[in-house]
Amino acid sequence: MMAPAMTTPSDERLAFANLARQGARVERRLPAALLARLAELAPGTEDVRVDLEFRLDGSERPWVRGRAAQIVEATCQRCLERFEFPLSVEFDLCIVAEGEDVREIADGGDVLVVEGETVAIADIVEDELLLGLPDRLCREDPCPYAPALSYPTEGAGVADGAAAATNPFSVLSKLKRADS
Repeated sequence: MMAPAMTTPSDERLAFANLARQGARVERRLPAALLARLAELAPGTEDVRVDLEFRLDGSERPWVRGRAAQIVEATCQRCLERFEFPLSVEFDLCIVAEGEDVREIADGGDVLVVEGETVAIADIVEDELLLGLPDRLCREDPCPYAPALSYPTEGAGVADGAAAATNPFSVLSKLKRADS
């Protein structure tokens, strides 16, 4: 049976092992300012909605499954147009104290390495939101300013003599013929 959702101040550190033993659920609205690294790439236009469920696995290790969502202001890397982008991620992380051997755990899932017995909600969700940003952001697909991906076919365009003149290795070819 899962405990009812907790409400805590957004910057409060959570005792994750106790929450996992209780099977607790935490719902928060984090101010976008708490996610400084995300704000550098895609500043939030609203608070981050976070829903976390803590549990223990068969080896008594604490895990957190969660969802985080935020509207961010993104910039297309091609046309530099700014627009709002709905960013939403789901994750399932094993929480491990710093210094523990995480190799065996990493094979079974993602790991969040923490210092001490507590973790901030921002520490849990910021990396996941960063990983959730798409590789290419643009409102229009394909971006109208994308470079052309077609090139002239062989024989079309540049004449053979002009190609030889612009070939940086043409000098080496002449030297090789002079040695022969």
